[in-house]
Amino acid sequence: MKTISLIMIFAFISSSLLQAQYAFLPRVVSNSLSIAQNLENIDFNGDGLDDILVGGEKLLWFETDSSGQFIEHEIASSPGTTITSRPKDFDNDGDIDFVSSHWTRNAISLWINDGSQNFTEQIILENFIGAHDAVIADMNNDGYNDVLCARGDANNNGEIIYLMNNNDGSFTSTQVFTGDFCHSVDVSDFNGDGLLDITSSHVNEGVRIFLNNYDNSFTEYFYPVLSAHFVRTCDLDNDGDADVLCAALDYSVCLLENTDGTTFNKKYLSYRSALFLDPVDFNRDGHMDVLISDFSTSDIRLLQNKGDNTFSSVIMNGETFGGVSGTCAFDLGGDGDIDFISSNWNRTSEIKVWENLEFTTTGFEHEKEISNEFVLYQNYPNPFNPKSNIKYQIEKSGVVELAVYDLLGRKVSTLVSEYKPAGKYEVNFDGSDLASGTYLYELKTGEQSTLRKMLLVK
Repeated sequence: MKTISLIMIFAFISSSLLQAQYAFLPRVVSNSLSIAQNLENIDFNGDGLDDILVGGEKLLWFETDSSGQFIEHEIASSPGTTITSRPKDFDNDGDIDFVSSHWTRNAISLWINDGSQNFTEQIILENFIGAHDAVIADMNNDGYNDVLCARGDANNNGEIIYLMNNNDGSFTSTQVFTGDFCHSVDVSDFNGDGLLDITSSHVNEGVRIFLNNYDNSFTEYFYPVLSAHFVRTCDLDNDGDADVLCAALDYSVCLLENTDGTTFNKKYLSYRSALFLDPVDFNRDGHMDVLISDFSTSDIRLLQNKGDNTFSSVIMNGETFGGVSGTCAFDLGGDGDIDFISSNWNRTSEIKVWENLEFTTTGFEHEKEISNEFVLYQNYPNPFNPKSNIKYQIEKSGVVELAVYDLLGRKVSTLVSEYKPAGKYEVNFDGSDLASGTYLYELKTGEQSTLRKMLLVK
C-alpha cells in the first residue's frame, strides 16, 4: 500500500446549501515527457474508464484501471514536437482514433486505431509551418469526418485549413482563414442550423467565429481578446446553445456568450492569465465550471459557476517548480467524482494526477435532511487520524453491510453486518491499525450499493 507524502486541501463554497470542500491527492504518473502540453481524456480501450492522451517529444496514452493505476503506452517515439492531440472515431469503425499537430515537422497527422490501440499514422497535411491544432469533425454532414487545422509561425502568420474527407484516403483542402497567428480551433453548431461552425484563437488579435454556409464557405465574425491562446466550446450558461471560452496568455479568461447564433456578448470571467482550459461540471451541480492551467504562476484554477452568471476563482494546486502547461478533468477509476491531471512543460517533466477525495467539513448536523432514500454520507472528519464517523441511511429494512477496503480491494474492516430497520444510522471507524492512505467504504443492502473514499493521515 502506498503511503501519502503530500496532501493538498482546497476549499470553496458550492451553490448548494452545504459548504463543499475537496482534498486532492497528487501522484506522479510519468516523467517521460519534458515538453508535454495539452492533455485529453478518452476511453481508448472501451472499458468504461477514462484514459489520457498526451503529446510532446513523444506521443503517449495512459490506460487506467478501476483501482486508479496507470499503464503508460507509447504511440510514437519521435513524432515531432506535438502541440495538441484530439481524439475521435475518424473512420466510424467504433474505436477511437486521433489527430495531432506536429510543430517541428510542420505537419498534421491522423492516427488510425486498429481496435487494439495500435495506431497507424497518416500525414494529411505537410508544409503547414507552425502546426498548432487540429480537430476531427463532419463539417458538411456527408457522414464522413473531416479535419480542421490551425497554424501559427515565427513571423506571426496564421492559417486555418479545412480538409474535406473524400472517403478514399484523400482530402480536398479549403483555406478558411489566413492572417494572424492561429493557436487553436474548435467546432460547434452555434446557430442551430445543423451544420458545425468554427471558432479560433489568434494570439495578436482575438477570437474568430466562422459560420458554415452549406457550400464549404464560411462567414467570419471577430471579437478582440488580448493574447488569445486557446478556445473551447460549451454551453456555459445553460441556455441550450454553444458558447465560446478563450484562455488568454498573461491576461484573462474570456467568455463569448451566444445570444442568437450570430451575436456573442464578450465577458471576462477572470483577469489572471490562462494557458489551457477544460469546461467541466466539477462539483456536479448542473452548471459547467472551467478548469484552467496558468503557465506563468504554475497554478491550476477552477472558475466555479455559481449558476447566476457569476464565477469564483479557486486555486486548485501550485506546482513546486514553474511550468505547468496542460490540464484536463477526468474520472479516475470510475468512482463518479471529478479528478484532474496536469502536465509540466520543460521543467519537472511530470505528468501528475490529482485524485479527488471529496469531503465536507460542516458536520452532519448541518446536512440537509433526506427522507426515504438510500444514502452513504462522506465520513467526518476527513482526512482523519485515526478515528472518523460514517453516517448512512437506508430506505427499506434489510440486511446491511458496511465495510472498508484498501485500494487493492482487500477488506480491512467490517463495520456493520446485520439486519436494520429503515432509517438513519451512524457508526465509528477506528483506523489505528492501518497505514496512512486512501481507503474505500461501501454500503450494501438488498440490490443497492454505494461507495465513497476517505483519507487516513497519520
